[in-house]
Amino acid sequence: MPSCRLDTRKKIVSLEQAVRAIREHPGWVAVTGYFDPLTAEHSRRLREIRTGHSGIVVFLSDPPDPVLSARARAELIAALAMVDYVVLPQERASSGSSLLDAGLPVLREEEADEARFKNLLRRVQERHKTALER
Repeated sequence: MPSCRLDTRKKIVSLEQAVRAIREHPGWVAVTGYFDPLTAEHSRRLREIRTGHSGIVVFLSDPPDPVLSARARAELIAALAMVDYVVLPQERASSGSSLLDAGLPVLREEEADEARFKNLLRRVQERHKTALER
């Protein structure tokens, strides 16, 4: 039986490759966010974004206190079928240019990511408290 493996690391690209892809493909959008940790909510949101766009490039941001390394987050996001490319935070930082300066369509998810993370922490704490009470 032939293998259907996809090396998702090939979806992790340089800033220049990502910007070029968005410019060359009308309907593609840049999505910025922490995705730390990646949750089902993130997947649902990216699927929702994809329904309105023909391609998605995720530009990772570094959260204030990361749970996962940027590389780990990039590999997890790259494994999602609805994501075409992922750009590491250090790529963004080293370029010195803003996505908005490049005139690209950008959806910023950092604020929503903070809310998702707080909600996840609350749920974990509630479950831990319940487990301790048993």
